[in-house]
Amino acid sequence: MPRGGVKPSLPDYAKDYLDYYENHQSGGKARTVVREKTSLEQWKKSLGHVRIDKITKPMIAAFVKQRITGGVTPRTANLDVIVLRSPRLIMAGRDYVYANESNSF
Repeated sequence: MPRGGVKPSLPDYAKDYLDYYENHQSGGKARTVVREKTSLEQWKKSLGHVRIDKITKPMIAAFVKQRITGGVTPRTANLDVIVLRSPRLIMAGRDYVYANESNSF
């Protein structure tokens, strides 16, 4: 699929993103990968049907409210938002490249 085409759903993209990130992370970042996996799993449960370019601020606010109501601390909910707003995730979402093309994030 060419760049600029239909963006993937969050679950589809998160899998490819994490696969790439796990294989290209430098030393000392193993905890970051675990944290991002945990957060992205929560995002997928909440917004799994949404394409990554269609996620809106009200969706994010509802997610945060749901997480806090569910018992996580506001800090944890904010860390989840940080993962979603990660420059790597945003950049890759804008220029998503399928596995059969070059994997450059």
